[in-house]
Amino acid sequence: MKATIAQLTSSTVEVGLQRFLVHAGGVRLGRDPEDVHQARIAIRQLRADLGAIEPFIEAAAYRQTAESLRSLGRLLGAVRDADVLEVHLRGAAETLEVDDSPQLDELVERLRDERNEAHRRLLEHLGQESHALLIDRLYRLSEDPPLIDPSAKAAPLLIPILARSWRELSKAVKKLGDQPADRQLHHVRIRVKHCRYVAEMSAVVVGTRARRVGRAITPLQETLGELQDASIAERWLRSSALDASSHRAMVAGQLIGEERRRAERLRRDWRSEWNAVRAKGVTGWLGRDSTLR
Repeated sequence: MKATIAQLTSSTVEVGLQRFLVHAGGVRLGRDPEDVHQARIAIRQLRADLGAIEPFIEAAAYRQTAESLRSLGRLLGAVRDADVLEVHLRGAAETLEVDDSPQLDELVERLRDERNEAHRRLLEHLGQESHALLIDRLYRLSEDPPLIDPSAKAAPLLIPILARSWRELSKAVKKLGDQPADRQLHHVRIRVKHCRYVAEMSAVVVGTRARRVGRAITPLQETLGELQDASIAERWLRSSALDASSHRAMVAGQLIGEERRRAERLRRDWRSEWNAVRAKGVTGWLGRDSTLR
């Protein structure tokens, strides 16, 4: 597809904005966690897409929009993290004794209180003028993006960006030792997400080769995402046990053990998934001299 960078930017922002707006009402109601999940994905992808084409957007317009998206993403993330953690806690119930159920319920109740507070902060943000201005800027970006050279063809511009994203991911993995810390793997996960989003956006104008890159690294992103969830769960459980009764602290300790076992399994899995991506050979065309051939 010989689309211009203006056409690609318009369609990309429009898709992301509409995805967010479809779920915005549900986010406000707070009844279905999936609305928060989908809204968060929409904002995260918008950030990644705009970050990829940052060199071609007028600087002032990019900075304003990127910062607003970052703030909204953090608020959505706080609610989503609580939703995911509750699912994990409920799932771990089968590993506990029946007598421990009340203590698990107390932990879940505490988590829900924190989730409600995070949702309250999110609602407050959504009611502010700054959020309305963000939506307005996104509409304007989709209708008339302020690009340096709107008529430039998109594909030749995006291929080097995707190639750079892949190289940065590869370098981040190579820097890891045999037993990387969770924070290091979280950094790699961020690189994987960025590369995937750039690949998906590039696929619109580059085609199958870019689409294959995005598909190949998706399982790796999911595994690293689960590892991050386990890390968040352990930190939350440790914090919750500090002022808990001895019985509840014991239950929290058991759940921490389950999260650690899950994390250990995921730490073993991610490396084989990375090797599988390399074995598929879908990134060979992303050399330093990549061109449209």
